[in-house]
Amino acid sequence: RSETTVDKVDGARRINEVLNNSGTKPLLFFLQYILRKVNSLNVEFQSENFQLHRLHMMVTTEYRNILSFFVTEKIMQCVKLSDIDPINACNHKKMDDIYLGGLAMMHLINKPLPTEVLLRFKNDCLKFLVELCVQIRKRFSMSEDSLITKLNVLDPTVA
Repeated sequence: RSETTVDKVDGARRINEVLNNSGTKPLLFFLQYILRKVNSLNVEFQSENFQLHRLHMMVTTEYRNILSFFVTEKIMQCVKLSDIDPINACNHKKMDDIYLGGLAMMHLINKPLPTEVLLRFKNDCLKFLVELCVQIRKRFSMSEDSLITKLNVLDPTVA
């Protein structure tokens, strides 16, 4: 069934409202930043030159980097990576200290959002980061004792 002209105009109006919403641009900047990181992990997994011996180091380094955006420095320094619970709010930085990527942070400085919109935006970003870390942990063991950590012996520079 084809859309009526009214439906198309209503759809275009809704899209225009979203694009003109003050919280949309910083959200897109945040997603641009974080999805590049996710994409780099995916590219490494799908590469024809996949280097199994580097896998644990690469994933744990990127995971640690993402955690550092929202987990306190004290937890990052004192707790083993495999023991950090990204869901536990006690481990989280204050909302003002969460890192959202350079472009998003700069945009928020240059064009501040109303307090309620800013809080909702930062909360949405935090939820995204937490869920991303949960999903990475589901798919990859962060344990220093896992079999995958032993594969560094396959590295020609170590062997």
